[in-house]
Parts: sequence; structure tokens; C-alpha cells
Amino acid sequence: MRDTNLVNALREHAEWARANEWETPITLGDDLAEAADRIANQSTHIASLQKEIEKLRGQNKQLREAAALVAKESAELLERNYVMSIMNGGDDHAAD
Repeated sequence: MRDTNLVNALREHAEWARANEWETPITLGDDLAEAADRIANQSTHIASLQKEIEKLRGQNKQLREAAALVAKESAELLERNYVMSIMNGGDDHAAD
């Protein structure tokens, strides 16, 4: 049973229980109504969290792509600096 169906069924039972309170426990109607409200609120909250997770996944992908680009550019810069140091006569610390 889907949450929405369960919520609706609980609300229907709560309505019946309130109308027939002498045949059911005195708080049954209130308990059923509260349960339905909580389920409905939780479903709404879960949907909101799922949207936020998707948003964060997109941001995570962008950050991973940016990190990969920085790593690639850093490696290229290190390689250029190494080549330049060889072309300039080797170790920069040779004069020490």
C-alpha cells in the first residue's frame, strides 16, 4: 500500500472511529488521525530530502570534475617546470 493510500485509509478509519466512539477505544480516532498526519508529513519531508540529495549529487559531480582538472593542470605544470630545470642546467640547488 502506498503512503498516500495508507494516509487516506487511516483518515477514513479515524473519521469512522470518531463517529462511533462508544464502540472503539476513546483515543483511537485521534491516534489514527495523528498517525495519518505524521505519515503525510514524513512523506513530504522525504521528498524534499530526495530533491536536496539530487542537488548535492550534481554539485559533487561538478566538484570532482573541477578537482580532476586542477590535478591535470598541476601535473602539467610540474612537468613543464621539471623540463625547464633540465634545460637550464639541471638541479637548481647545484650552487649550494
